[in-house]
Amino acid sequence: MDIQELATIAQTYATPTYVLDEQAFKQRLEHVKKIMGTSIDLCYSIKANPFLSKAAQACGFKLEVCSPGELEICKRLHVDPKAIVYSGVCKQTDDIQAALRYGVGVCTAESVLQALLIEREAAKLDKQGLLSKSPVRVLLRLNAGSQFGMCQDDLEHLINNRAHFMHCSFVGIHYFVGTQRKKLTHQEKELVRLEALIDELESKYNWKCQRLEYGPGLAYPYFIDQDASDTLLPAKELAPALQRIANRVPLTVEMGRFFASECGTYLTRIVDIKHGQDTKTNYAFIDGGINHVSYLGQMMGLKCPSIINVSQQQATCLDVSTCEDEAQQKLALSTQAQSKLEEPQPFAQADESEGGRYTSSWTLCGSLCTTSDVLVREYESSLGLNDILAFQHIGAYSITEAMYLFLSRDMPRIVVRKAHGVYELARDFIPTNVYNYPQNADK
Repeated sequence: MDIQELATIAQTYATPTYVLDEQAFKQRLEHVKKIMGTSIDLCYSIKANPFLSKAAQACGFKLEVCSPGELEICKRLHVDPKAIVYSGVCKQTDDIQAALRYGVGVCTAESVLQALLIEREAAKLDKQGLLSKSPVRVLLRLNAGSQFGMCQDDLEHLINNRAHFMHCSFVGIHYFVGTQRKKLTHQEKELVRLEALIDELESKYNWKCQRLEYGPGLAYPYFIDQDASDTLLPAKELAPALQRIANRVPLTVEMGRFFASECGTYLTRIVDIKHGQDTKTNYAFIDGGINHVSYLGQMMGLKCPSIINVSQQQATCLDVSTCEDEAQQKLALSTQAQSKLEEPQPFAQADESEGGRYTSSWTLCGSLCTTSDVLVREYESSLGLNDILAFQHIGAYSITEAMYLFLSRDMPRIVVRKAHGVYELARDFIPTNVYNYPQNADK
């Protein structure tokens, strides 16, 4: 999206607003698909951004669903159940029943208990004639050093006793370590170990792995001190190792952040600027905050993500001296006149400004009444009141993991940019104060 589009969206939908470029998301999926080749299937983890689920499925991707709530989202979106990998810890009886009734393509078992629960619920539904697919395809998740998955001994125990699971078929292994993993040597070693394990299981138990679901956790560059010249480079570098194991066992590569980050922009407006007590620190406040913005690794605002001052860039674009026709000149003059309307001076002592903007090192703060609400501690820029800032590469996680309920601020709008520059309001502003008081308080 160009500067003019962002300015138009901010004017039309107000701020704070997330903008998701669905076409950019689809293009990235297609790029990764081309890099991986036809021997590798791809899966989008919808926890990164469920608003992109249908777009991912339209590109032929499977969808990893990690909670009962995410499964309900898929039902509302009429997602093909065969495309769903139903994953996640703490699956309870009702959760498993709902997934099996919907006919999900495959379930993961995070533990021996989960495998037993899936078998038990599948047997019940089968007896009632309600099991849409039998046997249920199950991936056994192997522990990678965290709380997720089962140890190798438990995994081998299940495979060795698979004959007792009459309604389940253990079709493969699920393996995921973590996210934002920059050293690809780790993933390459994991793939070697997984291939050796698959060979060992076939030799010991005559069990053939029909599917390996692997999450490489490829890194995406969020901050200005990181190389963003080719954000697809990690996929290109790891592809040969993935293709090698895909020749040994059917492989599905599962990612969320790496797919979704690029397509998102967060638009917010500067509502106040001021000096600190020492006058060396300048503060700029936005109408959003850390309750809307979450970049993994930001460390209390010490790292600066990619931010565009839309208003400043637009003003530059609308310089009268560079306008080519009369219509552009009128728009530029109108914009300049608007910027010169009398407003309260932000500083008691007159500062040198250019077009109402002040060049300085800024601490960008949000609207929350907490000292934690610092988005960037040092942001070198020229800023003014009502400037629109665009936080880039925010398509993954901020929409779902930011602390929305804190201080009862409204949740931002979400706008999706569809094909041919068409915009769609995907979610309106949502008041959160209704969730932060006792339900019987009005009685």
